[in-house]
Order: sequence, then structure tokens, then C-alpha cells
Amino acid sequence: MGSEIWAIAYGVGSALTWGAADFSGGMASKRGNVYGVVLFSQFVGLFFILGVLGVTGEAYPGAASMVYGGLAGLSGALGLICLYKGLSKSPMALVAPVSAVVTAMLPVLVAVIVHGLPPIMQIAGFALALVSICLVSWTKQSMAFSQEDLLLPVLAGMGFGGFFVGIHFAGSNGLVWPLLSAKLVGLSVLGCVLGFKLRGRSLGRPPWKWILVAGILDVIGNALFVMASQTGRLDLASVLASLYPASTVLLAWRILNERMSRSQWTGMATTLGALALISMG
Repeated sequence: MGSEIWAIAYGVGSALTWGAADFSGGMASKRGNVYGVVLFSQFVGLFFILGVLGVTGEAYPGAASMVYGGLAGLSGALGLICLYKGLSKSPMALVAPVSAVVTAMLPVLVAVIVHGLPPIMQIAGFALALVSICLVSWTKQSMAFSQEDLLLPVLAGMGFGGFFVGIHFAGSNGLVWPLLSAKLVGLSVLGCVLGFKLRGRSLGRPPWKWILVAGILDVIGNALFVMASQTGRLDLASVLASLYPASTVLLAWRILNERMSRSQWTGMATTLGALALISMG
């Protein structure tokens, strides 16, 4: 029971940290080139991981952990590319909740296959958490969309869900080294894609303060997720971490005075209900 409490704490911490990272990235994107923000924040994360590795002196975990970490980084980078393409082509109010729900569902399916079904109360909590993600991310009461609009959000969610699964297995023998492997591969993919897209274009003056915060918080969120998935079940860690949109929305409401819709407030309430059910499980 004690280990599961820690898993829940790490999972919630991951959601809060990732949400704050997304908020910081959004603030940076308002002040600079969005592609530059993505690229520079990834470099910040890389140097932060290298610094942590130098301080901790973590032992090399072996090739298997590094391969899993690299696959996680590849999956996450492809998910990010699909997310940005989806946001540019489809309604944002569709892309955000669909990608977030698929992100949570894929690791849940893997965990059920590997470990079997979780307790019934946690299953109810997982279901309520998925509803919460939709409510918090949904920003329009109604909208029209086609089946084609679903493709990129689903692919983005599969990419992020693949990152969850890959980094979980990578973290079985280490923490910092797998994160380094994931960051190196992910940065290589993003660097190639964004470098091609940005050829000949100026990035302007990067808003370094927000970029630094976003890059560091993203790595901390990754580390907390690994700790959650190693302390408890993968599905529990993934569903809790996928609640990160709630943190982003709350920060925008508190710091930027952005108005929250009724559905978003409802999503916040159901998030608390989901956490209660998961904890009781």
C-alpha cells in the first residue's frame, strides 16, 4: 500500500510538472518562434540531464534500457510532430482531448496485458480520469469535424503513449541514462524535421527564461513518471500523468486570468473524483 501511495504521488507530480512545462512552453511561444521554442527547450532538457548525470554518477544500466529509452524518444518525437500538424490542420478543441485520451489508453492496454486488470475502484477512477481529460481540454461547446481530423490526434496520442510504455521499460534498470537516451533520439528526430522546416528562416530572439523553465520541467516530469511507473503499475502512472492539461489550464487561469468554461470547471471536479477513486483502489 505504501508503494502505491508513492506511485500516486509521483504520478500526480508528473502531471503537475508536465502541465507547468506546457504552460511555460506556451508563454515562450507567445514571445518567439514556436519551432525554435520546441527545439531550444529540448536542448535545455538535454544539458539538464547531462548535468544531473554528472552529479549523480548513475551507473550505466545496459544496452536494453538505452534501446528502450531511444524507442521512447523516437515515439515521443513522432507524437509531437503529429500533434503540431494536427493543431495546424484540425480544430484545437478536438486535437487536445483526443490525443490526451489516446495517450492514456495505450499504456493502460499494455499494463492490462502484462499485469492483468487493476482493482475495480481504480478502473472506475481511470474511466473518470479520461472523462476529466476531455472536459478540461475541450474549449468549445460544439463543432463540426470530419473523420480525417481524427487521424493526426490519434497518431499523436499513440506516439506519446508509446513514449510512456518505452520509458517505463527503459527505467527498470536506471533513471537518468534512459532519459538521456530518449532525449538524444527525440532531439535528433526533431532537429532533422524542424531544421528542414526552418531552413533559411530566422528564429528571432528566443525567450530564454520561459524556454529554460519549460525544458527543465519537462525532464523533471519525465523522471517523476518513470518513478511512478516503477513504484506502481504502468496504467496508474500513465492515467495520472495524462491529467497534465488540468495543471496547464489552472496556471493560465491563475496567472493570465484566462476564463475557464463550465466544462473545464466540471473537469477539474471530476479530476479530484478520479484521484479519490484511484487512491481507494
